[in-house]
Amino acid sequence: MDGNYQAGTEGLNYAAEKELGIVIMEPLRGGVLARETTETKKLRASCGQSRTAAEWGLRWLWNHQEITVVLSGMSTMQQVKDNLSSANGGKPLLLTKDDLAVYETVKTFYRSRMKIPCTKCRYCMQCMSGVEIPECFATFNDVAVYCDTAGATFSYDAFTGFGGDASQCQDCGVCESLCPQLLPIRKHLKEVSALFGH
Repeated sequence: MDGNYQAGTEGLNYAAEKELGIVIMEPLRGGVLARETTETKKLRASCGQSRTAAEWGLRWLWNHQEITVVLSGMSTMQQVKDNLSSANGGKPLLLTKDDLAVYETVKTFYRSRMKIPCTKCRYCMQCMSGVEIPECFATFNDVAVYCDTAGATFSYDAFTGFGGDASQCQDCGVCESLCPQLLPIRKHLKEVSALFGH
């Protein structure tokens, strides 16, 4: 889901070219990719594999030979056992063409649930009121895409703890004149503010 976020796949390849060890943190996006929905369960089952959502997520990373270590948080002994079992079967370049097609299908499904198609280009960040527009939209999308209201609210409260929340918008419209996606940013900021309560 995050191949184009921060350094992403390009950064991964660059670090590998420099023969640097690569450690992946938050491989399941704080656990949201380990949650099953009816839709994603059907999509994953369509390829005839009985892997859990967590195993699918971890195997995606282990399939990349550039990655050295995957750090996965675990909160129960069963999760430890499941991750160890998955790791035994997770090897670079082991996923089949059919497996990779399932990832693309699931990714397309998740992306179809996005409410705000912000690309985080940050051209809008001339905001005189200090609103962190891309972060506001990302946390709003997390609620819609992953049905993760609690996690998104925690993230929103964390990054807005020192300012930057959607309610600071003064409705000037400068951001909209700079947005290459032509998003109705002010309208979306009102939606974000209503969802998170500030």
